[in-house]
Amino acid sequence: MCFIMCCDLSKQFGKGGGFTAGLIPLFPIVLMILAFGSAQYQGASAAAAPPAEEA
Repeated sequence: MCFIMCCDLSKQFGKGGGFTAGLIPLFPIVLMILAFGSAQYQGASAAAAPPAEEA
């Protein structure tokens, strides 16, 4: 479950697989990099968003 959470978190900040690989064993350190670095929150992925309703 931690792997899935770390993968989703890195995707939401626009980071790739390498960032996810560092996030899993070094979670507190990499979390501080996200918090105080230049990364911007991109929002939830399109797959997790509910479908748009047509008017």
